[in-house]
Amino acid sequence: MMQSQTINIKNLPNVSLENTKNLPISAGIYFVVSDENIQYIGKSISLRTRWLNHHRMEEIKKCSNVKIHYLIVEQAENLNQLERRFISFFFLIRF
Repeated sequence: MMQSQTINIKNLPNVSLENTKNLPISAGIYFVVSDENIQYIGKSISLRTRWLNHHRMEEIKKCSNVKIHYLIVEQAENLNQLERRFISFFFLIRF
């Protein structure tokens, strides 16, 4: 399994908040980035479906220059563990 510290979010594929319909249907981890700051990290078995009606959409729309960066996860059973790792690495360890 990949290591959190080896991921450079800036190098991941991404879409603007207005173009979430272009997200892949694949399972993955997503990073909501606003002005180059990570605002939120989540997971989904279908990235595109998740963003059709995200529960934090109104909150996220208040941010500027939002991009959804994503990492495709081939084995969906790893989503929970990967999400926890990324949240720990990017939000807990860095502060």
